[in-house]
Amino acid sequence: MSMRRGFVVSAVIVIAVLAASGGWLAGRRIQSPDRAALESKPPTPSLITVEVELTELTADVITRADVGYDEPVVLSLSGALGGDRSAALVVTSTPERDSELVEGDPAIEIAGRPVFLLAGPVPVFRDLRPQSRGPDVQQLEEALARLGHFEGEPDLVWDYATGTAVAAWYETAGYKVNGLSDEEKTAFNNARNQLEQTRSALAKAEKSLSEASKAPTDLELRQARTAVDSAELALHQARFDIERAANTAEQGLIDAEHTREQAARKYARDQVRWQSAQTGVHPDTGDIPTADQHEALRTAVESSSRNLASTERAVQDAKRKVESATAQDQTLIEMRKAENNLATVQKTLTDLLAPPDTTELSDQVRSLRHDVNEATKRLTELEDTTGVWLPAGELIFLDRLPVRVDLLTTERGTTVSGGFMTVTGSKLAVRGSVSERDVERVLEGGEARIEDSGYATPVIGRIRLVDRRAGTRGVAPGRHYIEILADGIPDNLVGRNVKIVIPVGGTDGAVLVVPAAALSATAEGDIRVEVEEADGTTRFVCVEPGLSTGGLVEVTPVNGELQAGDRVVVGVASGE
Repeated sequence: MSMRRGFVVSAVIVIAVLAASGGWLAGRRIQSPDRAALESKPPTPSLITVEVELTELTADVITRADVGYDEPVVLSLSGALGGDRSAALVVTSTPERDSELVEGDPAIEIAGRPVFLLAGPVPVFRDLRPQSRGPDVQQLEEALARLGHFEGEPDLVWDYATGTAVAAWYETAGYKVNGLSDEEKTAFNNARNQLEQTRSALAKAEKSLSEASKAPTDLELRQARTAVDSAELALHQARFDIERAANTAEQGLIDAEHTREQAARKYARDQVRWQSAQTGVHPDTGDIPTADQHEALRTAVESSSRNLASTERAVQDAKRKVESATAQDQTLIEMRKAENNLATVQKTLTDLLAPPDTTELSDQVRSLRHDVNEATKRLTELEDTTGVWLPAGELIFLDRLPVRVDLLTTERGTTVSGGFMTVTGSKLAVRGSVSERDVERVLEGGEARIEDSGYATPVIGRIRLVDRRAGTRGVAPGRHYIEILADGIPDNLVGRNVKIVIPVGGTDGAVLVVPAAALSATAEGDIRVEVEEADGTTRFVCVEPGLSTGGLVEVTPVNGELQAGDRVVVGVASGE
């Protein structure tokens, strides 16, 4: 673009020279009055135009800044240390002079306790404990997040996550964290045990309720119905066996009584015959019985008597069997067992078919859930109010880290009183300012180029700090302090004032650009450019302006055509 502009300027100069020479020659000629009059009129005004370009625009904020190290800071204890607070403040470990201390490092060790360094603007002013609230807690959590120990979103409250992160930080650094007292440990253990027990009981009750609430399976129903059928069959068989035993006993009694009656009749007959023989008449012949006949008749009577007694005993035995068959027989016992078994399996089937009654189990589950909630709440309260804490003396916040140890005012074995160390920034920093107009475009973390006449290659840095309040840190009123860090700043630039170039914007690739003077506004508020055609006529194109820098403006046509190479009007030459 600069070459094109140079060409235009050269052409204008050549035309001007030729015009001057022509006038000199014409002045030497003799002219007619009419021509002299005509040439005495002013020339027609002409348009001043510039080509529309297709290029990439970038915008920079340029300022000056000084190169130097951070200012020295004296470190001192912010409060009491943890551990044994009755112990003397004897230094047990110190860093070497000129060593670098980064965020999370202990600056010094006193009585075996560390004094850590973290980055942050809020100074330490108190011990930090569970449920502590304030910006210092959030600052601590942000630092622990940078160190990789804190998960989650930093906030203003010290909670369980804060204590866990502090414990991990201390463990990584090789120190014992300030934690629970013996009483707090006992309370924690009791609360955890109570919670575990209630959770276990709840799990069992929920399992029982789930099992009780299940509908019976087809297999369970088939098995229950089969058991009922089997029990009914067994009962029927037992009843049949009893009835059969009773019938058998009854028939035995009838047979025994019949045999007894026959024996009784025979005994009666034999007795009559014997009595007849005793009177001297044989019952069969009517003759006087012989001795043998007399003896035979007597023997028959005795035999009949014995047989009658035997049948009587048989009758009594048969009666006892009848009684046994109806009251004491084993078969009756089996029948009772069969009846009980049938009742049991019938109840099982009824229970399977009936909706389950889970009222008691449901009440038990509700009660145990309440117990679990209460145990959880108790443990949470203990976690929130007791546990890991951070004493003020074991923490120092600095505006920026890392720092370099410049001076040790104490050494190992001595007692700390007041300041124990002086530190400065371990990296070179570039400090300057920007105007009120530019401060909104300058962002922390953005790129900045550090340039100096003695170095052909700029040093690339990052903006560490932009103070949004004007006039701070010694800069002029109406300007805003900025600070830039960069690796590779030459040591001999320390103390020098250098040029700072801060890119604050740019187009995404090549865009159409015109001079700012080419833009005009209509009465309706539209922005437009006037384009000169090849025949000398002009047309207006409405455009949407974009990035503006160095007198050039990005434009996008919104009504009409506009392309690179078109000439836009930026002014009118008077012709004089």
